[in-house]
Amino acid sequence: MKSNVQETVTYHIRSSCGSLFVAIGPKYFRCHFNKNGSCFHAMADAVNHFVKFLITNNHLEWEKEVAKILRNIRCVSPFYDEGEHYSSCFDAISKVLEKHLEMKKENENKQAV
Repeated sequence: MKSNVQETVTYHIRSSCGSLFVAIGPKYFRCHFNKNGSCFHAMADAVNHFVKFLITNNHLEWEKEVAKILRNIRCVSPFYDEGEHYSSCFDAISKVLEKHLEMKKENENKQAV
């Protein structure tokens, strides 16, 4: 029997709304908080549905496009985590996607050598 296991990487950011987790795989994306009921919980769900739509419709470079859309969105509670400044939780998701793309390119370059 063939398995469809995907390798995913989960990032953790301590935001002003609580712990934000972003999991990314080749055809997988999910962002969520460790608590329910916050307004961002509903917005994170909307982002998840939007990204799922892009992935299921085979949108190339979905990570880059979502990062571009969410970059620099601001809220009333900007924060720092490990020295990195984030304008909002959306900005944090954008920066995580950009960091993930950099890691992906580095891995591809290492495999090509």
